[in-house]
Amino acid sequence: MVVENLPRVSLYLRFYGDIFDPDEITRRLGLEPTSRFRPGDPITEDGRGRRRGYGWFLKIGPQETLDIDDLLHEFREQVAVSPQVVRRLCRDLNLDLVVVCGVGGGGADTLPATFFPTEFLDWTVELGASLNVDVIT
Repeated sequence: MVVENLPRVSLYLRFYGDIFDPDEITRRLGLEPTSRFRPGDPITEDGRGRRRGYGWFLKIGPQETLDIDDLLHEFREQVAVSPQVVRRLCRDLNLDLVVVCGVGGGGADTLPATFFPTEFLDWTVELGASLNVDVIT
């Protein structure tokens, strides 16, 4: 079977909190985010809409695929930080952390196999993160 419209999958490491300095996350993790923002920052590149909260995220993808295994490995390699540093950061800045798997396009009959191996789940727990799967069909 040939699939014409493969779904697009992205993975995100997202920090949330009431009030924090996104640059502090960058400094302490030594990772450059895909995006960081504060209240009042524009949502779109052309300046439409304004952010209501604080955020910091690192994203890989989107990648057209029916199997997310390679993307999970790439994500872990990109987020090569100490779980202890991440937990301390979340505790010090009162942050919540979530790993998001975003799936879009393709249609309901072409969703990827969203199987998360035990090693990936263990790593997510070590970071102190929750796991969220967002599917948009």
